[in-house]
Amino acid sequence: MTSTTMPPSAPWKSAFKSLLSQSESGGQFYVATYGPRVRTCQFRGFAGELKENEHGDPKNPDAVSDLLTLTSDIRMDKFQEIKKNPSFEACFWFQETQDQYRIRGDAHICSLKDQVSKDLQKQVFPKNSSIEWSWKEEWERQFSNLSPMMKGTFRSPTPGKCSMTSYLQYR
Repeated sequence: MTSTTMPPSAPWKSAFKSLLSQSESGGQFYVATYGPRVRTCQFRGFAGELKENEHGDPKNPDAVSDLLTLTSDIRMDKFQEIKKNPSFEACFWFQETQDQYRIRGDAHICSLKDQVSKDLQKQVFPKNSSIEWSWKEEWERQFSNLSPMMKGTFRSPTPGKCSMTSYLQYR
């Protein structure tokens, strides 16, 4: 069950969203796990606030949160690293305005296999509290909003592994 009392947003969120809307990079950022590994990622919005597009049909009600989201293949090494130590730091650079945002926190894996913690569930606030908000629906909404090309990458060979088929295909 989700909370019905909506707290104020993080103090940085409004300015951050404004910069995202002006950014030509579309929210590309770097995230470091304490593996230590640094990766380039694509910001997918805040949990519950993902906008509709031609690829998806969301079933969750609109919600508000300060939870950054990204999508990734669960076969990637980062998932094991996050399970060992969920601490991360993300760095967003907005070239147009020369602004940098560094955000630290704990990462959570939201997959159809993993149970979402009660603490995490309490951080998403439906705008209409009479409709239940679901992490399963959020997962499906995130996936449905990916382009067909991006969805296809989840059917590729295991990330980080080279196969003769992929070598011949991309030669």
